[in-house]
Amino acid sequence: ITWTAPESDGGSAITEYVVTGAPGDATCTATAPELTCEITGLTEGATYTFSVVATNKNGTSPAASSAATLIPENTDPPTTAPTAPQDVTVSASIGSATITWTAPESDGGSAITEYVVTGAPGDATCTATAPELTCEITGLTEGATYTFSVVATNEIGTSPAASSAATLIPESTDPTTPPTTTPTTTTPRTVDQVVPSFTG
Repeated sequence: ITWTAPESDGGSAITEYVVTGAPGDATCTATAPELTCEITGLTEGATYTFSVVATNKNGTSPAASSAATLIPENTDPPTTAPTAPQDVTVSASIGSATITWTAPESDGGSAITEYVVTGAPGDATCTATAPELTCEITGLTEGATYTFSVVATNEIGTSPAASSAATLIPESTDPTTPPTTTPTTTTPRTVDQVVPSFTG
């Protein structure tokens, strides 16, 4: 609400202005020489009249009123959690899996901050900070089958999960061979016997 100063301050400097909105008792105060202030918390779609009074050390002036004013309604859609991520794919390797996805159709009106991937069975997870759309889970059981789910999070909440198809974690094909020891063969030596001879 904005106004101009009174024609007369009554011989004493104006100290403040007080604005009141009707219906209700919402107010705002401006310290002179300010000539504007804002009232918040008004009802959208309602009509208000605003009155302004000036105050000096001797008292308060008569009120000056505005014309009736309609408070507009907010037409912005409400902010919500994101919709589910899309197109979840998995690239499996021995003991691990790299999961990739695409962003949700809607971020709910609030920027996505992170994605969390969970492998089932078990509780192995990985986290990607937006706008990253991939992460890797390690420590998976070779030869086991997993399903991976991805959720997106914004400041409002967490999306529904999007899941991959069942994925088999491959097993290592490297043979494990115990060490071998080659025996050492020892050939016995033959010693020729020498018979001493005597002469007399």
